[in-house]
Parts: sequence; structure tokens; C-alpha cells
Amino acid sequence: MSELMTIKDVSKLLNRSPSTIRRWLNEPNFPQPVKFKERILGWDKKALTHWLNSLNKNVH
Repeated sequence: MSELMTIKDVSKLLNRSPSTIRRWLNEPNFPQPVKFKERILGWDKKALTHWLNSLNKNVH
């Protein structure tokens, strides 16, 4: 697993609010976070990058 990103990091990377990121958790293709502390979720940076790249391929 690569670097874990907090919801704040993901929000900055995707230029979306944390509430939007939480809403996307219900989307089937959005990368799911892992629990890395008792109440903190983290996203695998490689998984997010892969997801973004797949979106870009669908646009072109």
C-alpha cells in the first residue's frame, strides 16, 4: 500500500469538499478508504491516482 491520505488531503487533491468526498463513498467506482486509526479514514494514494486516470481515459 502506498501513502495514506486523509479526507482533507483527498478533498484538496480532487478540489471537492469533504462532504462531497463522503457522498462519493456510496458510488461503486470511488476508491474506498481504510481505517488507519480508531476514527480516521485514509485513502490509498495509488488507488486514488488510478481512479483519476480511469476517469480521464473515459473523458477522451
